[in-house]
Amino acid sequence: MPSQKLILSQKQGLKISPRQIQFLHFLQFNEAELEQEIKKELEENPVLDFEEENDSETYDFQRKPQHNSNEKPLNFLENNQAVSFDIIAELKEHFRYLGLSQKKCGIADFILDSVDEKGYLNYSLGELEDILSFGMNTFVDKSEIVEVLTKVKHLEPFGIGCRDLQDFLFFQAKKNNKSIVLLDIIGHYFELLSERKFDEICEHLEISNEDLKLILKDIADLKPYPLHGFELSTIQKNETIIPEYKVDFRDGELVYGTLSKSGKKLVFNENYGKEFKEKSDKKLHKFLMEKRESAAWFMQAVEEREHTMNVCIEAVVKLQESYFKSGSISDLKPMVLKDVAMLTGKTISTLSRVTSQKYVQTHFGLVPMKSLFTEAIQKNDGQLISNKEVQEIVSKLVSDENKQKPLTDAEICRKLASDGFSLTRRTITKYRENMNIPSSKLRRAL
Repeated sequence: MPSQKLILSQKQGLKISPRQIQFLHFLQFNEAELEQEIKKELEENPVLDFEEENDSETYDFQRKPQHNSNEKPLNFLENNQAVSFDIIAELKEHFRYLGLSQKKCGIADFILDSVDEKGYLNYSLGELEDILSFGMNTFVDKSEIVEVLTKVKHLEPFGIGCRDLQDFLFFQAKKNNKSIVLLDIIGHYFELLSERKFDEICEHLEISNEDLKLILKDIADLKPYPLHGFELSTIQKNETIIPEYKVDFRDGELVYGTLSKSGKKLVFNENYGKEFKEKSDKKLHKFLMEKRESAAWFMQAVEEREHTMNVCIEAVVKLQESYFKSGSISDLKPMVLKDVAMLTGKTISTLSRVTSQKYVQTHFGLVPMKSLFTEAIQKNDGQLISNKEVQEIVSKLVSDENKQKPLTDAEICRKLASDGFSLTRRTITKYRENMNIPSSKLRRAL
């Protein structure tokens, strides 16, 4: 029988309490999410209550001047975002008015249900034949599918069920009685067109550059995909971005701080405070004590979040003072979270949470906090500038280029080198792609 031994060992570990985890979530909340969390806590904890502030908008500003009743309220950015609505169901209904057989209506239903968000059908005729024959439990011939598909394409919006961009452009051109040359370009030289090899197209078709320019203008007037303008939606929704910070430039001085739209101050519910003292019921006393502790922690967490955000914006304004005064990208200095951490004494992870998905309201517009953090690029003379400024230079070079001979990434790299920047072609490509600028081949024009 093996002998038993008692062995002592030391292990290093880190344990995070549930409340510490909850506080980390608190830091990451944007204003709308915090409002939801406060509302939820008020509903679940009877000991927690709130008092309405005098102002509908609460400004926790440092170096804030006296309140001015004529001060304009914040301007919030509204984004129009599409909300899905079922145009496919309407097209199915329209198809039934054509008076076709139940079988053909079933084929049409499948085709309409199979198109993607742009209205393209990604099945071949052979695949449709197999799927429909199996699904409808009867043989479906390709000629029936072609007949139904043709009728579906002529529904409004027309072209639904086309295979791809080339098929859809050709369908539109034919429907609109465009020239034979235009149809020929789309039908036989589409690959050359997509690669912008205009000289080869002119050579094949024996046409001049001026003729091709007119044809390309006609092609540009065509819709890019069947559901263009519908996006499965004709309804618009306003989505409001609420800034968490504000930086103003008043009388030559920067005024900054956090914002709160709630106008609510969290307090203890005094009625339950009296019951806490008066009730002798042990279970009720225990319940109220737990809820009071929970309410106290929640209020402390909200205050700590506010304090951390104030410390953060103070450091950011100190580091980016010139930028907040002018609003010019050229004044944006290189800054990373480590720089803010050194000024505030906060950890990088904490600062990441209070800057992620948060915005600053400034006198020159709404600015994402994350956009203020940029890597440093060192010029040949030793000067450090923000990579955002370099991206602006790249963007300007592209906008000013000769569109008939657009600059390649290597040429942009050489131009920047003459201005004192030692950057690789790969870096220029990355900057260009970050700004959604196409390659030189795709920027070429006649």
